Amino acid sequence: MISPLRSDWIRGVLLAAAGGLLLASCGGAAPDLDTLCSDVPPPSAYNGDLVTSAACPFEQQTDNILHFGTQVSAMGVPLKTATGTTTALVQRRCGNWLMGKDDTDTTIVVHALTGEVRSHGEFHAGYPVTDLPATLSAPLSY
Repeated sequence: MISPLRSDWIRGVLLAAAGGLLLASCGGAAPDLDTLCSDVPPPSAYNGDLVTSAACPFEQQTDNILHFGTQVSAMGVPLKTATGTTTALVQRRCGNWLMGKDDTDTTIVVHALTGEVRSHGEFHAGYPVTDLPATLSAPLSY
């Protein structure tokens, strides 16, 4: 026979475990890096339970890449198109998103699989716009 104190302890442990499972399941699946590094604010769970958003999608995406991505090279490594042409220098990577500078020193964000190219001026008038085409021949490599 289990003593009343021990049964209360077991009941407490089981309730705590069940509560932990319930809390863990409420958040759903963690987003992948492409989602975390896109141009939308990250889920609050990745930001200390705060949701912050930049007014500009390009600024949001570069902030996400800086926060969730990794440095490839401080100086940048050559970004090559599917045909082998060097188009820019890659400095950071986050999922399939690459961030770096084009030959005019404009910050760009490029999707390695689709070749989509983004620069700040496309979202905000007066900011630099890359001379690169809207899409590079993919897949890209560095």
